[in-house]
Amino acid sequence: MDPKRLGLLIDANLLMQVPPDHLDTVGRTLARHPAVHGAFATTGAANLHAAVWVRDLAALYRLITHDLAGLGISGVETLLVGHAVKRPGH
Repeated sequence: MDPKRLGLLIDANLLMQVPPDHLDTVGRTLARHPAVHGAFATTGAANLHAAVWVRDLAALYRLITHDLAGLGISGVETLLVGHAVKRPGH
């Protein structure tokens, strides 16, 4: 299914810094969020990555400022995907 056909126009990746003792809990919480289609523990400056589809930039802003609030995330870098060359299932 093409998410854009469902009105999900913004494809973004959130690269987060999470204290190690919160990583599993935050990752599993994000994995249950309806906008998140992938949640991955990683290494480096950002140790948690979430791939999301949202309707618009306002929804992305709400996700970051409201839905992520209180989870113990110390920083978020947002990457907007302009064009995906390869996706699972295509």
